[in-house]
Amino acid sequence: MNMRRILWCFPYVGALALLSVAGVCQLAWQDRNKPPASFGIDPYYDARRVRDLYFLSRSLTKSPTAADMLVCDVFPDHQSGIENGYLKLVPGTHRYVPTGETDPACDFGTYRVVGSFGPAQHWDRGSFKWRSPARFGGGFVYMFFTDPFADGGLAAFTRPVTARLETHPIPTYAIAPGYQSFLVDELVFNRAHPSWTVLAGAQADPSFVRQQLKSGNPLLVMEATRALVETGKLDAEGASRLVGYRADIRQSCEVTAILCALKREQEPTLGHVILQTADSAKSADDLKGLLIGAAVAYSVFWEREAHPGRASGGASAPMSPPTLTGEGAFARSVIMRVLERRTAIGAATPGGRYVDGLNPWPA
Repeated sequence: MNMRRILWCFPYVGALALLSVAGVCQLAWQDRNKPPASFGIDPYYDARRVRDLYFLSRSLTKSPTAADMLVCDVFPDHQSGIENGYLKLVPGTHRYVPTGETDPACDFGTYRVVGSFGPAQHWDRGSFKWRSPARFGGGFVYMFFTDPFADGGLAAFTRPVTARLETHPIPTYAIAPGYQSFLVDELVFNRAHPSWTVLAGAQADPSFVRQQLKSGNPLLVMEATRALVETGKLDAEGASRLVGYRADIRQSCEVTAILCALKREQEPTLGHVILQTADSAKSADDLKGLLIGAAVAYSVFWEREAHPGRASGGASAPMSPPTLTGEGAFARSVIMRVLERRTAIGAATPGGRYVDGLNPWPA
């Protein structure tokens, strides 16, 4: 009898073989993880999306004329990321047993180009294949190893030379549902108003930058918030309005923008606004956006303070985030205040499980 090939998926060791009367080994597939279609369902995907929106938006704002990226819908194959193992039939039985021989797992599939941040695209579909990485993520285990090339979904990455990708694009940005149009509009705005965030520091009254706080594009609001905080020109009342917006992913983006630009002397004012918002939460659902924003900001500080130049997670990513001594310490205090408020609220609700699921310092 020839050896039959089956598939199994980490971390489970073993395989499930369905045997027919003729002894034919059939494959049993497991559904792959799929990114949720909206915010507030899975904290891991939300953290990845907020983090990537922050970095992608910063990239498009800093160099709008140099942006040359594809926006693609990624479709991993149903066998992608699964280690190939071999079984052999035990003579005189109907049992298959592992031989110990395996082929390395590969990520592979196709992508469809749905837009770009540069010149016209010459192909509308492509493929990808490479050895499955040990980890791709945001630097922390609690940010999860989400990756559009492993899980599917909308992604942006630097325009490749050919339609066939043989190495994982770095960086790869996961785009939150509904945010492709915001990114395109932001890039158009940035090209029409280059260095517009610099005006926040160059003018005594940066009225143009303040005006963007009323924009219908949440990414322009996030950039304006960051620029005003960085230059000390956002007051506590304005911060309270921005942080108080709890719909969709926007609150997380605003918290990220404020915390990433916050200076230590601003912690008793703008920082207190975020802590106060956490303390006034009436349900765990009110804490979702605050937690994601603080977790993403802490990740940004970790990369900046502990690992300068590090852009993504790796095999050495810590199981719990280390304590930072710089300005990232305040982001940690926000996380802890959110968790304290979650404990005070109690009740096993979906919102509570969401917050508990992203707790980087479990008891």
